[in-house]
Amino acid sequence: MAYLLDDQEYHLHYNLGRLEKIEQAAGMTAVTLAVDASVNGKYPPISVVKHYFAMGLLNQNGVYAPLKKALEFAEKQIQESGYLPVMMDVVNTLSEDCGFLFQNGSSD
Repeated sequence: MAYLLDDQEYHLHYNLGRLEKIEQAAGMTAVTLAVDASVNGKYPPISVVKHYFAMGLLNQNGVYAPLKKALEFAEKQIQESGYLPVMMDVVNTLSEDCGFLFQNGSSD
């Protein structure tokens, strides 16, 4: 899904390095967020969703959105679109971009 911030198109994108930064800022691992939401039906605090959403906004040039503006945009998205759609976009993108997080480790 594309998002328009300051007349520039962004989409969510995650990689290992970015997740390390987001996990430190949000105080919750990506695995906990995704598994709790999709498997256990437990939803993270709004502040966690805001950080995962904001810090995952990447433009077409491979540049992440400025954090302050991205956090404001994330809050606006949650208010306008709803908490669940924003959170599910984060979870779905994590699953797509970082499937390695959800591998069971067996070499069968």
